[in-house]
Amino acid sequence: MGQSFINAVLEKDQNRLAPVAVIRLCGPFSRDVYPAVDWPEDLRNIVCKYCGFVDGGLEIDGEPIGDIKESQIAAECRIIEDLQIRCIVVNVANLGFIERENAAILNACILPFARSTISSSERAVARLYLRCPLFITQNDGTILPARLAAKVPIRTFSSGPNNSMCAAAFLAKKLNELDKESLLVVDIVGTSTDVAMLLPSRLPRQAAAVTLCYRGFWRWNFACPDVKRCFFFATI
Repeated sequence: MGQSFINAVLEKDQNRLAPVAVIRLCGPFSRDVYPAVDWPEDLRNIVCKYCGFVDGGLEIDGEPIGDIKESQIAAECRIIEDLQIRCIVVNVANLGFIERENAAILNACILPFARSTISSSERAVARLYLRCPLFITQNDGTILPARLAAKVPIRTFSSGPNNSMCAAAFLAKKLNELDKESLLVVDIVGTSTDVAMLLPSRLPRQAAAVTLCYRGFWRWNFACPDVKRCFFFATI
C-alpha cells in the first residue's frame, strides 16, 4: 500500500497529490530558502502552493529566535483559506531542518489519497467478514495500525521493499546453502526497481541516512533499509 503512495509522488500525479501550504516560524532567517528547495521543479510546483514566513522558531541550539506572534499566523491562515488549500504542514519527522520540512510536506500532500486508499482497504476487509485489525508495514520494517498510517502515510513509503525483503528472508530459510550469506533482494515494480541487502541475520541492512532520488533529490530522516532505487521512464 505504501508503494502506491510513493508512486503518486514519483509519477507527479496531480490527481493524487494535494497542494500544500507551509507556515515557517523562522524570524528573519531562511527566507531566501523556500520549502522543497531541493525537489525537482515540476514536483515542487505541483505540491508547494504557498509559503508564509512568520516570527518565532528556534536556533540550532534550541534557543528561541523570537516570540511567536499569533496575529501573523492568523493572517497567514486567512491567506491559505482564501487559496482554498486544505493541507497544512505539520512536523512528522526527527532531526534536520530540511529533512523535517521535506517529510512534513510529503506527508501533507499525500494525506487525502492515503486516507481514501486505507479506508477502501478497511472496507474490503469488512466485506470479507475478517475480524482482525489491518496493519501496514513501516519504513523500518515494523508494522503500523491502519488508522495511524492514515495520519502519517510517509512512514509507509518504503513498505514495498520491506515486504519484499520479508518474503526473501522467508524463502532463504528454505535454502540451507544460503543460510550464512548476505543476499541481494531485487524488487521490480511498475515505476522503479529497488535493490537492498539482506544480512546473514536475515534483517535488512539499514541506511545511515535516507535520500530518495528522482531527477534531483529530496531528503528525509526516517529509519529505512539501505535501498538503491532505479527509475524507468517511457518516452512517446
